[in-house]
Amino acid sequence: MCAALADGESIWSEQKMKKIAFAAAVAALSATPAFAQDEAKPTTFYVGPVVGYDNIKLSDGTDSESDDGVMYGVVAGVDYQVNNSFFLGVEGEFADSEVGESVSNIVYAGDEARVEAGRSLYIGARAGTQIGGAKFYVKGGYINARINAEYDDTVDVYKGHEDLDGWLVGVGAEAKLSPVVLRLEYRYSDYGDVNIAGLNTGIDASRHQVVAGALFSF
Repeated sequence: MCAALADGESIWSEQKMKKIAFAAAVAALSATPAFAQDEAKPTTFYVGPVVGYDNIKLSDGTDSESDDGVMYGVVAGVDYQVNNSFFLGVEGEFADSEVGESVSNIVYAGDEARVEAGRSLYIGARAGTQIGGAKFYVKGGYINARINAEYDDTVDVYKGHEDLDGWLVGVGAEAKLSPVVLRLEYRYSDYGDVNIAGLNTGIDASRHQVVAGALFSF
């Protein structure tokens, strides 16, 4: 009888251990999807300041002048993780600049135009790859830059501000040092011909920038 009891207890203990092991496995499997979903974060928002080197070039097709200085602003956007390595995003930026430049002998001998950069608005898209905590991307979109301009044709002086529509393209990289994302990128912008008070000066305006940012993602 003792032997039979011992066998019964052994069988019961074995069955109990199997039930415990099965319950633990189910709990582990149930927890795994939740953990993976939390780590994936398919949608990421970010916002933060940017500052960098700004260079504006004015050209009449024959001669050109350029000036450089500092730009500063704030950028905000959202990224969508398409898969483990590829992402797409949209972003907007408001910025200002300390750059100004003048060029002479444009249409007449002795005439002069002075252009100073004002605020700029950008909206565009970016796409790239993610490797660990780093992202590498290309970007592009619409940019609108306000300029304060003055043109002296040796007889009359035209003053005013104009909004230049153009396009921007760039490349960049960023690394996440939680909770901050450090960014470095190069951009090129083309605004086409500069008009001052309705007068086409024949000057083409373009821009080169190297910009760094410290962004907060969530």
